[in-house]
Amino acid sequence: MASVGTDKNIVFYDTNDKIIVKRIRAEFPFQSVSFCADGHTIAVGASNSGAILVYDLRKSSKEVYKLCSGHTQTINSLNFANKVPSARKKNTEDSSVSMSSKEMIGGGGKTAA
Repeated sequence: MASVGTDKNIVFYDTNDKIIVKRIRAEFPFQSVSFCADGHTIAVGASNSGAILVYDLRKSSKEVYKLCSGHTQTINSLNFANKVPSARKKNTEDSSVSMSSKEMIGGGGKTAA
């Protein structure tokens, strides 16, 4: 289980032993968190800035990808798509772009423009 908060911490718990197993201190206060189905990728949504940070939990405590241009307000909810037909597929109805978790992780920690 994981939790995020306005204290800028991402905290991971072992619910069987009722202990904290990992804590990541980040640059933003957070409002939301979502686990990818792969079990090792998470995305967290920032409070007040609109930033989304993606972490690969197999690697260091540094985000592997940061999105800062999509929103300017608090990210209240995040969800990974179960399946994305291609790495990027533009939706012609609403001009949205879907990204797979593999594509986000492949960003090498760069900030999206």
